[in-house]
Order: sequence, then C-alpha cells, then structure tokens
Amino acid sequence: MAETKVIILAAGDGSRWGNYRDTTKHLVTVEREVLLHRTCKQFLKYTNDVAVIGLDERYKVDGTSLYIIKSPNTNWKDGAKIMSSKPLWSTNGRTVLVFGDVYFTHDAVKAIMTDDKELCFFLRKGPNETTGARWKEIFAIAFKSHMNNQVSQTTLLQISRGQMNVQAGWSLYKAMIGPVFGGDMFANNRYVEIDDWTEDFDFPEDLEIWEAHRKAAKTENAAKTRATKAAGKKSK
Repeated sequence: MAETKVIILAAGDGSRWGNYRDTTKHLVTVEREVLLHRTCKQFLKYTNDVAVIGLDERYKVDGTSLYIIKSPNTNWKDGAKIMSSKPLWSTNGRTVLVFGDVYFTHDAVKAIMTDDKELCFFLRKGPNETTGARWKEIFAIAFKSHMNNQVSQTTLLQISRGQMNVQAGWSLYKAMIGPVFGGDMFANNRYVEIDDWTEDFDFPEDLEIWEAHRKAAKTENAAKTRATKAAGKKSK
C-alpha cells in the first residue's frame, strides 16, 4: 500500500497572533481541546505516519514525530512553511501538508485523506456565513511523490519572484493551476472545496468570531431540539 505522510505545519512565528490567551495559535484551546492535539488525533485515524513541524518540545503529540526547525531560512519568507517540510515528503506515496492553525471538522479530514488526485488544494473559495469568516482560505495541500519536484521547484521559483512573502499557499496554487481562463481561478480540477466549520485562525479575532458563531449555532440547535420534543409531547 502506498505511503501517506501527513505533515502538520506549525512552526510559524505567530506575529499576527500576538500570544493571545498566553499561548501560540497552534496550542490554543478550542472547545476544551488543544488545537494541535485535536488535529493530530484526527489524522492519526487515517495513517500512523504523522509529523509535526513545531517550535519546541511543547509541540510533541503522542503518536507523531516532532521536527523542530532550529535555523529557518529567512529568505524563503512565507514559503518556508512549505520548503521546511520538504525533507519529510513521501518518496513513494502521498504527502499531505496541513496548516496547523486550522480547526478541521471530521468531514474535512475525511475529504483530505480519501482524495486521490495527484495534486489537490483543500480550500474555501471565499467568505463563510456559517463561521463568519471574511476571506478565502487554503487549509491543506496534498500531492503524490511524482509531483514532489514540481511542487518544490515551483515554490522556489515563486520565492525568487517575491510571490511568497505572504500567503504561500495561494501563491503555489495559482502557479500550479496554470493560466486562468475567463478570470475564474477555480476553473480547474486541482482543488476540493471545504465550506463548513473548518476555519483558519491567523488572528485572535478569527477565533473570537468563529466561537461567537459556533455558540449561536449551538443555542439555535438546542432551541430547535426543545421545540421538537415539546411538539412531540403535545401530539401524544
């Protein structure tokens, strides 16, 4: 069986997070569970080969391998999150790069781990009314080993062009899909859209907005459940 290697990218400097809630964004507690621990546990259900690229020993999670980047290449800018993982890429199967500041639903993880494209970006095309998110996002990137060289060379080319100072995932996506026809950057088959409670927490307000919408949804669902039960009792 072909190897599937999951690499969780969690070594960013977190400058936009600002030590909110006295922790890094990868180790923040979301719904009573540390975000990184939740993500590792979700992907370990599909493979026993999960690695975390983290800042220090706090990023060690049972069942995973921890790799600490001691001397990051600052010339890579945001592209470092992709290139720093290259030594770990699968050479005979599939590599899944997972951004470590993302809350994944179980359905999202299933979609990522069961897809079979040679290259696939798992993303949201734009705002999400459910979570209150305002922007498009890339949550994970997967590619088979015969694409390793193309992914790394394209990343380095985009870095050399100054296209990866920020939003490395989108820069790689645009470069890998080729020419955009009719102005539609999603007119291709190299992505799967994830548009549920999955969310990227770059800034503290991203988490705050998500939590507010999550709480409102749970309150609404609880009210509907109570109303349904009450209606059932009346009908008896």
